[in-house]
Amino acid sequence: MLIVAMLALGVAFLGGALYPLLGVVRSWSDGDRSKNQAMVAAMSLVALYGLLFLYSGVAGLFGARLSATTILTFFAVTVLVGTVFAAASVYTKRRAWSLDNELRAASGRPDRRHWMPPLLVGLVWLMGGFIAQFGVLLLVASLSVGESSAESSPDDLGVTVALVCMAAVMVIAAGAAGIQKWRLDREESRLRVSDRVMAQRGHGGGRG
Repeated sequence: MLIVAMLALGVAFLGGALYPLLGVVRSWSDGDRSKNQAMVAAMSLVALYGLLFLYSGVAGLFGARLSATTILTFFAVTVLVGTVFAAASVYTKRRAWSLDNELRAASGRPDRRHWMPPLLVGLVWLMGGFIAQFGVLLLVASLSVGESSAESSPDDLGVTVALVCMAAVMVIAAGAAGIQKWRLDREESRLRVSDRVMAQRGHGGGRG
């Protein structure tokens, strides 16, 4: 039953990642580059976890076990791919935010304080958590170095730590993204009110 669940999760994760990635490929030159980069980073993580679930399911079918070394390999690829695209998205979004604030300052409008979209905030927290998690897994894997016995407790510990940390990191990232969405909603309300007040003042000055 567990093997079937792993295979189903792997297919679901891969299918859920490939569809948005195809959309990003089609709209790469026309859409928001920062949003596309963030989507590639997020969907790359989802796809890699899909491969991890598929690998563990297939390994279970043949009676093999998922080792801490295998977990470390998947996490190394995940951290590398996700960090590259997330960093590119942060840089692109930061430049766009600075330009927007320059235009707002030139017209006398207030600055936009919060500029990172919820998806990007979640990615930043996710990648930071994964990097920390990767360090923990390296420590767990090092417990098996020099072991003369064939006991699999270090591997079991590595898998357990990986799954628990993965769940914790995802919960924290989702919470950070939710908080950022709330901040952005308040920010948009503040900017709409200030822009409306300035427009009314402008009309009033014209009539005077």
